[in-house]
Amino acid sequence: MAGGIESPRALVAALVPEAPCPEPDAEFRVRCYLARRDTVIAVHRIGGGFRVRVVIPALSDHVHDVSVRQTEAGSIEVTVDSAN
Repeated sequence: MAGGIESPRALVAALVPEAPCPEPDAEFRVRCYLARRDTVIAVHRIGGGFRVRVVIPALSDHVHDVSVRQTEAGSIEVTVDSAN
């Protein structure tokens, strides 16, 4: 399956209930993949917020970056970027 998943939404959709994470509930499958030894999650403080980098080699060769920051108006801004 690695190679064809280019967005976080597509990544979650790819979490079908089969080995190595056969749980029927998508929330539990996400937790299962995040707990795998080859999954990498890194959190970095950037500017006025954080960047969370997620790499799940069992599903994709893409790196998913989620940036979260508070705007001057006080709202939360979330941006997502995915790349090979």
